[in-house]
Amino acid sequence: MVKPSNVELLYNYDKLLERLYEKLPTRGARASRFELPRMVVERVGGKTIIRNFRQLCDVVRREP
Repeated sequence: MVKPSNVELLYNYDKLLERLYEKLPTRGARASRFELPRMVVERVGGKTIIRNFRQLCDVVRREP
């Protein structure tokens, strides 16, 4: 059995990596999906309260 040389392995790795990057979506397309509202934060005693927490969860489609 013939083992591939390190050069051949590197070449294959580079080709695979190139294919991966071609299939990934562009960064600009992902950033424009949604915009988070400004957080309304309040300190009460020693606690920090986010007043619009439910709204933030709704935007990112998560349960509060």
